[in-house]
Amino acid sequence: FPIGHHGEHWIGTAENHPDDSTEPGTLQGDVKTGTLLSKPFVLTERFITFLIGGKADLDLLRVELWVHAEPGDLDAAPLGGSLFKLVKKTTGHDSERMRREAFDAGDYVGQFCRIRIVDLSSTGHLNVDDFRFQPAHPLFTKVRVGGVEHESVVWFESHLYDWDSPVWGLADMHTHPMAHLGLGRKIFHGQPDGDLKEALSDCNCDHGGWGLDNPCGNYLRQIAVAAFDSEAMNDHQLGWDPNQWKRFQKWPIFTSYSHQQMWHEWVKRAYDGGLRVMVALTVHNHLLAQATINSVPPLDDQSVMMTQITELKAFVDRHSDFLEIAYDPFQLRDIVRRNKLAIIIGSETDDIGNFDQNPLVSELGDELSKTLVRGRLQELHDAGLRYIFPVHLTDNKFAGTAVYNALFAVATKFYMGEKLQVEGADGGIQYKLPDLNAAHYLPSAGDILGKMAEALVNPVAPVQMMVELNGQVMGSHQNLSDSSMGLGAVSSVSLLPVIASVGVVAAPVLIDFFGDFASLKLPEDIYPLGNNYPPYASIGVNHTGHRNAKPLTQLGDFAIREMMRLGMMIDLDHMDERGVTNVLAVAEQVPGGYPLNSGHNSFRAIRYDASENQRTPDHLQRIQKLGGMMGLGWGNTDTRYASEGLGHNPTQTSSAVDNDSPGSSKTFAQAAEYALEFMGRRQVALGTDINGFVVGPGPRFGPQSGFGQREENLGMRSQFIAAQENGILYEEREGRPGTTAVFNGHAVDQDKDDQDARTWLGYRYNKQQRDFFVALRIFRWGWSQDPKMTAEGVQEITDNMNHDGYDWNRVKEFARGLLLGPGNGDAGSDIDPDVNVKQKLAKAVYRRKTFGEAPPDEIFNDTNRYRRYKHFIKVWEDYEKVYGQNTPMKRAETDLVQWDYNWDGLAHYGLLPDFFQDLSNVGLKPEDMSPLFNSSEGVARMWTRCLDAADAIQHPFLHVIIDTSGSRVYFQWYGELGDLIEESTDVEGRSGWHAFKGVVLQGGPASAAVIPVDPGAPIRFYRIRKP
Repeated sequence: FPIGHHGEHWIGTAENHPDDSTEPGTLQGDVKTGTLLSKPFVLTERFITFLIGGKADLDLLRVELWVHAEPGDLDAAPLGGSLFKLVKKTTGHDSERMRREAFDAGDYVGQFCRIRIVDLSSTGHLNVDDFRFQPAHPLFTKVRVGGVEHESVVWFESHLYDWDSPVWGLADMHTHPMAHLGLGRKIFHGQPDGDLKEALSDCNCDHGGWGLDNPCGNYLRQIAVAAFDSEAMNDHQLGWDPNQWKRFQKWPIFTSYSHQQMWHEWVKRAYDGGLRVMVALTVHNHLLAQATINSVPPLDDQSVMMTQITELKAFVDRHSDFLEIAYDPFQLRDIVRRNKLAIIIGSETDDIGNFDQNPLVSELGDELSKTLVRGRLQELHDAGLRYIFPVHLTDNKFAGTAVYNALFAVATKFYMGEKLQVEGADGGIQYKLPDLNAAHYLPSAGDILGKMAEALVNPVAPVQMMVELNGQVMGSHQNLSDSSMGLGAVSSVSLLPVIASVGVVAAPVLIDFFGDFASLKLPEDIYPLGNNYPPYASIGVNHTGHRNAKPLTQLGDFAIREMMRLGMMIDLDHMDERGVTNVLAVAEQVPGGYPLNSGHNSFRAIRYDASENQRTPDHLQRIQKLGGMMGLGWGNTDTRYASEGLGHNPTQTSSAVDNDSPGSSKTFAQAAEYALEFMGRRQVALGTDINGFVVGPGPRFGPQSGFGQREENLGMRSQFIAAQENGILYEEREGRPGTTAVFNGHAVDQDKDDQDARTWLGYRYNKQQRDFFVALRIFRWGWSQDPKMTAEGVQEITDNMNHDGYDWNRVKEFARGLLLGPGNGDAGSDIDPDVNVKQKLAKAVYRRKTFGEAPPDEIFNDTNRYRRYKHFIKVWEDYEKVYGQNTPMKRAETDLVQWDYNWDGLAHYGLLPDFFQDLSNVGLKPEDMSPLFNSSEGVARMWTRCLDAADAIQHPFLHVIIDTSGSRVYFQWYGELGDLIEESTDVEGRSGWHAFKGVVLQGGPASAAVIPVDPGAPIRFYRIRKP
């Protein structure tokens, strides 16, 4: 934990780090005792201030001030061979964090003094640092942060601390709490606050098709949502419901990202779990909004950004009991110290100023273009925006977008009116764009007409065809974990005229059922047809992947420097590799460096599907040196072991987390170990991208486990699920029965009812095992209640839990059979030929796993029944593994609905504490998790460096070299193009300042001028100023 020292070192009496040959952090403990005495010095200022922490024990642990004494002086004592007397002393305050102490030594100015550190305690120690001599008390001393003066110390917990004394807490560098106000307000459903019943209501109006029961629905929009949120695994609809057993039946769920995951109570639970800094980003995509029927205007990026910023401020005001906006790092620290969640306003949009379709804005960076960019950035800064992405999911007039999704080519065509250009790439890049020509993948005219005819009685019949066709055109490599924004919706919608063109008979049917396609006003040249796009598949055939060929433009270079001038925090994610290289070079030219961040990303060396978007070792080393932050993305994917990516075992971490549950906390642990290695255990935060259209971490247990398993390794999923253990133990051991698709995941073989699941295809369970999971949860919860659940109670639950992913009659009979187990009751009737068998099987499983009883002969001697019995034994054993060894934690609950991370994964933001508990349970040690919980301090330091660098840019640093042998003076300063160098014969300028007439050389932010020296000429003075 950072203790507040300045620089790289401090004096710690429990430390054992005498020189750099000793590993930092090595301790000798509290047993050692001794003193440390300074050399004599003449005191020149009234106050001696310093940092001190440690145990409070004035008798044995203290810092002392001694003043020279004469023989015979009262209290004189020998010290270092001379007489001194003790005049001041202080001790620690039972905290490792160092406070600011001050000795008022005005009576001793001009005298010889010595400072002594005393540790005579075998049970405590001191930490001491940063001795200063100053004329004023720290309370009356100012500090400049980015050119603005602040108090140098703050009162906190009855002590004085430096303004930049470390704060504790987790920082999430990438969230989207206002996502519901983007994308035309139809694609994303749910609000972050308000009346729960309305804010998290049924999404059928937004996401469903038209019907007499849903007149606000639209089938064209349903196609868009189906493609956009294709991983949701079931149709949308039920959120909050009056019936407690139907409530949140379809969402939130970790697989769906088109629904609200940042309800204010869930944000509060994340805060309760240690979240203290949150970057809240605007988010929008004009193309996706325009491609959605009945989108709510405005649809342009600039207007949506300003709306979201305004509404974010209002949201924070409504929840000021735990939220507050920080506009500078001084405020951030103050907010966190007051135990609130500091919100930083940021933007992640494609076109921050509607520049891309503005003909007055040129990539060449003429003066008008610069003026417009400067004005827009200033407007955003004035509105409170402090964190910014220069590029998102399309090329823009600043730079290119990182290529990892074919839809970015469609979006670039829409925004820029030009084709995205790629080139062959290596360096670990695996992703390649496919050819975007639907003609290669179109079904036959007969198939299309058949779907159109089917639509007459089943209007959603063409939907699946559209989604499947979109997948074929765009390729299966969607990289959802990289925040692709689900632009598949745009592709699916844009394919409508392609299918309609098969025949005049089909077209009217299609248009009648899917709304007025022409009203979308999508440019025809964005359709994946003909020559609308280059033949991407034939580009770079001798390379492993593709990357965007577009560098940082001249206007982009200006925009980056302007962002730096304003002290904005800049995020490199989504920018293409060429642009990243260019921006890093700009940042490195700034005096002291300008911090750059990668706020929600992963690492090329450990990704199986690496693209140019992921960070390389070179990126990380340069970001770390500049003082930037690395935010760990947690998209649901499969990765290599950290050690495999590093080429050796990690040296900065001691955890050893197995990598056998793709898409879970174990996957995240690999990224954490990799990042801590390159970032030196500092400057690493979380970057969830919550509400940002990313499938989050999944569970390690049950049918949803291994959600991120890559296709070529599906055969390992069953084995991986079997290997999981030590789930999260909750305070209420058994949670209320869930209603979502948590037991109907990718590990369920939907083609096998009671036969063995095909493990080689990635399945572990058949459909009866799926339903037995649900029955087990109902039974275990019901049996933990007082009074215990009866068969009638089971009926009430199963009659209302009508999620279409399960056979509820079968669930009911399994649950009833389990209820028979404790009392060895008799199974029910045989009206349904298999009812009696279901109940007997469930009862036998209970008796076997609870009392060790063998199955009855009627099961053991029947091949089919015994196979089913063993299937259910496997489910019971897998279920038992969720009861871990952690201190029980309280469940997340909203209006009687409880979530269980073991099955639900990260269904919403409120499960963030559960995610970290699971990280601990899988073996990420506290010492390797602590850097993440120090990331609030990392963000504060990074932000401070941004403002200090901005101050250096606005007030250029001047470096002067006098070359006497060559009779010249060499000036070098850092600033901007247009800075003026002037000369005068009078330092006060009474004779006037005149423009320097020599040559000024410009190299990035560095300017230089060589001034010849004439010994016989009058003396001259020079200055640098802004025009």
